Amino acid sequence: LISTFSYQHEPCFSLDFNPGERVRRNETLALFKRRNSLRTLLLKPTKQWYQRRVRGKLNSALNTIADCCLYCVCMFKTSAAQLFRSLNQRGNLAFYHYRKFHTTSHSIPKMKLKELTAVLKSLAPLHLAESWDNVGLLVEPTDSATREVERVFLTNDLTEPVLQESIEKGAQYIVAYHPPIFSPFKSLNTSSAKSRIILKAVENRIAIYSPHTAFDSVQGGINDWIAHGIKSTEKDLVTPLQPHTALPPNATHKLFVFVPASHVDELRKALSEAGAGVIGEYSHCTFAIPGQGSFWGSDNTNPAVGSKGALEKVDEIKLETVCNLSILPNVLQAIRKVHPYETPAFDIASLTAVPDPKTGQGRLLTLADKVPLSEMILRIKKRFNLEKVRVALPYSSDCKEFNVDTFLVKKVALCAGAGYTVVKGVSADLYLTGEMRHHEVLDCTSTNKAVILCDHSNTERGYLHEFKRKLLEATNNKITVEVSELDHDPLVVF
Repeated sequence: LISTFSYQHEPCFSLDFNPGERVRRNETLALFKRRNSLRTLLLKPTKQWYQRRVRGKLNSALNTIADCCLYCVCMFKTSAAQLFRSLNQRGNLAFYHYRKFHTTSHSIPKMKLKELTAVLKSLAPLHLAESWDNVGLLVEPTDSATREVERVFLTNDLTEPVLQESIEKGAQYIVAYHPPIFSPFKSLNTSSAKSRIILKAVENRIAIYSPHTAFDSVQGGINDWIAHGIKSTEKDLVTPLQPHTALPPNATHKLFVFVPASHVDELRKALSEAGAGVIGEYSHCTFAIPGQGSFWGSDNTNPAVGSKGALEKVDEIKLETVCNLSILPNVLQAIRKVHPYETPAFDIASLTAVPDPKTGQGRLLTLADKVPLSEMILRIKKRFNLEKVRVALPYSSDCKEFNVDTFLVKKVALCAGAGYTVVKGVSADLYLTGEMRHHEVLDCTSTNKAVILCDHSNTERGYLHEFKRKLLEATNNKITVEVSELDHDPLVVF
C-alpha cells in the first residue's frame, strides 16, 4: 500500500515517521504529484458512499479524499504508516476525520441531536413501552443542545465489541434495541462490562438511545414485521395480542359544570382558554344537556338567582368537557371566575384508558387458509435468515405426535424475544417466539399447540434493516445510518 505513494521508486516518507515531526516540504510535494495514484487506490472503498451522497461527482470527491490524507499527515502529525493502515482496514476512516475537521458544515449531511431524538420518539412513541422497561435517551452528551449528528449506529445488543465498532465507524449516536442501562448502577467503574460500555460511550461523547418494547408495540414495529413476513396473502389478519391502553394526553378527566343557560357561552370560552376541551386536533369540545337544578340557600348565602331561605328551581345547562389533570387547577379557577353562582356546582371524573386496536405487545396472525407447519417453518427461516429453528410438535388425542406436514396452522400467536407471557393462553395453532422454558413448551404441546423457538435476539435483529430505511426516510437522509456487522445472538448451533 505504501509503495503506491513512491516517487521515482523511493518512499516519499519513512515508515517509522516520527508523529512529532512535520513532513518536509519536498515530501509533501511528492505526495501531491502522486495524487492520481492515490485516487485510484481509494476509488473502490469510496465509490458507493459518493454515489449515494454526491450523485456521481466522483472525480472531485476523490481529489478531496487524496487531499485529506495529506492534510491528516501534515496537520494532525499522524503516523504515515498508521494512516494508511487505517485506510486499508476502513476505507472511509481518513475521510471521516477530514470531514469532521476540515470541511464546511453545509457540505456534510447532519442534524441536531435533539431533532434526531424527537424523530426516534415519533417512530416509536415511548408511551407504548411497558411500564417496567427503561427506554429513551439513556446516555446524553453534555452539549446535546447544540451537538450535531452525522452518523447513527444501529444494534440489537450493545456489547463491548459492538461499541468499539461504532467508535471506529465514527458514530455519534447509537440506537440499541435492548437498553444497556436496565438495572440501576450503584457505581460506574471498569469492573463490569455494562459499566465499561457506559463509561466508554461517555468518553467518546456518544449518545445512546433505546426503544425496546416501544419497538415491539408500535404499528409497523418488530412484531408486525414478523407477522407480515410469514403471512400468506393480504387477506390474512394481524391484530395485537395485548392491545396498548392509554388515555389521550389532553383528556385524562371529564368535567361536568352546571350553569344557567345565560352564561353557557361565556363559560365554554373560559374553559377552552384554560386548555380544556382538546380532543386530538380539535379544541373547544363540549357537550351541553338542559335540565333543572335546585338549591336551598342558608342565611349566610347571597344567591345570584332566587332568594335565600327557600327552595329554588332553576333551568340550567350541564356542560361537559375533558381536560388533563395537570391543567385542572387552572380550569377550576376559570370556572370560579366566570360562573354567576357564588358556589359553582361541578363534578370531576377520571377516565379509563382505551385499548388501541393497532398497537400493543405480540400479534395474532389469522391466515385466510390453513397451511402445513412445514411451510410455516420455511417462512420463518426466511424471515429471520436462519438455517435452523427449534420446533416442538403437539400430540393428538390418541397420544400420537403430529409431524410437520400433517399439522395444519390457521392461527399464529407470536411475540419477539421472550414472549411466552404474551402468547400464553391465546387460542392459536402455533406459538412463535425467541425463547421459552422447558415446562412452558410442554404445556403448549399438551394443549395441541406447536412451538417454534428461534433464540431471543434472532427474532429482533432483522428488523434493524427495516428501521434503517424508516429512519433515513424520516430524517430526509440528513444522516448516515449503519447497522452493526458484529452484533449477533450469543447462542450459535454447531
